[in-house]
Amino acid sequence: MQKNPYKFTGPLDPVGHKNVCVFRSKEINEVIEGIMQGEYWTILGPRQIGKTTLLRQIRNELSAFPSIYINLEVSPETDEAFYDWIMNILLENFNEKPTADMAGRWKEFGYDLNFYHFLKNFTPGKHKKIILFLDEIEKASAIKPFLKIWRKIYHDRMDRQELKKYVLVIAGAVDLVPLTLGPTSPFNIARKLFLSNLTKEESEELIGKPFNKLGVKIEPKAKEKIITQTSGHPQLLQHICYILVEIFLEEGKSITIGDVEEVIDKLFTKNDVLKTLGRQVETDKAIRNLVRRVLKGEKIDYAPYQHFSMSGAGPIVEQGHYCKIRNNIYERFLKKFIRAGSLPLTPSKEYITSIYLKEKFDGKEIKEKEGIFLNCLFDPNNVSITIAWNDTPPKEINLNRTEKLIFCYLAYQKYKARIVGVLSSIKKYHFSSVPKKNRKQIPEWDILVKEVNKESTLYKEAASSDMTIRNALFKIRKKLEEIDAHDLIPKLTGRGDGYWLKGTVIFTKVED
Repeated sequence: MQKNPYKFTGPLDPVGHKNVCVFRSKEINEVIEGIMQGEYWTILGPRQIGKTTLLRQIRNELSAFPSIYINLEVSPETDEAFYDWIMNILLENFNEKPTADMAGRWKEFGYDLNFYHFLKNFTPGKHKKIILFLDEIEKASAIKPFLKIWRKIYHDRMDRQELKKYVLVIAGAVDLVPLTLGPTSPFNIARKLFLSNLTKEESEELIGKPFNKLGVKIEPKAKEKIITQTSGHPQLLQHICYILVEIFLEEGKSITIGDVEEVIDKLFTKNDVLKTLGRQVETDKAIRNLVRRVLKGEKIDYAPYQHFSMSGAGPIVEQGHYCKIRNNIYERFLKKFIRAGSLPLTPSKEYITSIYLKEKFDGKEIKEKEGIFLNCLFDPNNVSITIAWNDTPPKEINLNRTEKLIFCYLAYQKYKARIVGVLSSIKKYHFSSVPKKNRKQIPEWDILVKEVNKESTLYKEAASSDMTIRNALFKIRKKLEEIDAHDLIPKLTGRGDGYWLKGTVIFTKVED
């Protein structure tokens, strides 16, 4: 029985999925040439555009050199555990044992410099080149100091020959951009590759080779329709071809342009990338307004909105220096999703967030005994949280310690905004990932920092984004997705403007 070779979920294996894994020769050869010259690389792009697949292809082409692939989507939260984890991965991959002085140097030098010391003295088999591929790196807790160490390693190579063997290739989405671009970036020493759609030739290859091998006959106009509608978006191409092959295997008929149209219509409710696009437009006012303007035919300079080509589903691309919707399928989906001048077409949810505390406080007590209340609120051992909306029963959200503390901070800001009678869009009541912007919220900001720092690291006065906040909020929102409450915490678009909580917040006592 013939098997459908197409895969539209997760990354591709360049060996196991070789029939449907297009070789992006231009990008791959460019990165490999740079690696051989000792260059560090950053690969940026939206979800499902093929970043992880490209990393695997590059690693496969460089199989003659020792390399390690590490996905940081789930990684230790404390700096000490994170660096220890990375070092152990290196040791295990090269069958090396830790040196006797490693543990002591944690306290003597600190985590960052100890990691630098480890890399400087790490000489497994006297390899002349060790390539590290780090994926989803923006989600790592210790990302900023980690990249600063690699910046130091890059610069110190001129004087320390033992550091020349390392080459770093990292991949991520828009959250990685401020860490890799600009004069103050900890990783602006790396070359950048902005990954986008497949070319027309690559798209034809992705359709043609597997179809020919399976004996699938497709009308030329149907094939052209797939390419023009997707503009070479890899995941959309894979999903369309997968469904078309299923039709062929079941019915044994030639694929017509009508079949392609029917399949595209199915994508609007079944495709994960389009679902991500819908959530992105629904929760992000700035991108929603930009999309509306582009759909109306306005010519809008692309440069200020370049990050929208890498965030989420990456709805915006460049065409002649102006913004354009990434492909025709996105455009058709967005036209259905948005009415000009109106809110998203999906029904709004009236959220009720209940924070269960060890003690009971009424509204007056919360205000008059704020310090006592906040100490109770920021006690993660005695706090539980449920989310309800419309007519759904309350659903408990299971958060770790840091996530629970940050969620409670958000809830308190929402509560204060309601008490003083202002709209939740007032920036005073947003939770910023730039720590200094939260200093106006005293004493809750000081208490939050103190509590988080018991197990993690939260900067109090830093002028730049704190990854502890951003990583925790990313994980909270992922857990909200699991209970279908993904839009409870919208993210504002201005750099560092922050996050807020929708709906109503209730503080109540845990039932005995």
